[in-house]
This record gives sequence, structure tokens and C-alpha cells, in this order.
Amino acid sequence: RIVLMFLSAFVWLVSISLSAALWVGVAPLQSSIPWLLLPATLLQEAGRYVMYVAYVRLLCWLREAGLQPRDAGPISAQLPGAAVANGVGIWSVYTLVLYGDVLWRARLPGSLYTPMCSYASTFFVDAVCACGIGSVNVLLSL
Repeated sequence: RIVLMFLSAFVWLVSISLSAALWVGVAPLQSSIPWLLLPATLLQEAGRYVMYVAYVRLLCWLREAGLQPRDAGPISAQLPGAAVANGVGIWSVYTLVLYGDVLWRARLPGSLYTPMCSYASTFFVDAVCACGIGSVNVLLSL
């Protein structure tokens, strides 16, 4: 499941990079967030679906090759754990990307506060966002 976690993180990075390339490459999408969200969401969900199909095919192949015991139960019994690994992989990379940006800005002099609230530290707000997004990714993968 560790390999699945890293693969799902990579697939998420590819889908988010394709979304960013679409946003930069198609000029009308730069001014219209709702129209950008549709293809970006479809790309990310397509990546999630590709990971699911690839994982199920891998389990079937391992079973046919004799590398996985047949008494391991049905493939559907192994999917919830794999879904959590998929969501945690996406969560991990999202948190790394988020804090990479925050730490880059933190190298400047002074403290970082959110523009909307001068009392809330950017690190705290980003931690809450990372927990929320991570939980949603784990639940979406189930």
C-alpha cells in the first residue's frame, strides 16, 4: 500500500499540473474560475479512477500469477484499505506543496499572517486547510 500511496501522489501531481497547464494555456479560463473548475475536477477524478482501475487489475494479475494467496478474500475486501492509502498519498503531496509555498514566503523578514485576518498565522490557517482537504481526499477515495 505504500507503493499505492506514492503512485496516487504522483497521479495527483500530474493531474494538478495538467490543470495548471490548461489554466495557463487557455486564455479565457484565466478570467473564469467556474469554467476552469470543470476540467480541473474532471482531470483529478479521472486520475482517481485510473488509480482504482490499475489497482484492481494489479490485484487480479497478482492472483492469476500466484503471487497473492487465493484465500486472501475477495478483491473488494482489499479496496477500503487501498482507498485510504490513495487518499493519504494525495493528502501528503498536497501538504508538501502547500507548505513548500508557505515556507518559501516565510524566508522573507517578518511574520506571515493571512491578508484577511491579521491575527491568524498563515501556518495555522494552512494546517487547518490541509487537514480539511486531506480528510476530503480520503473520503472521496472510499
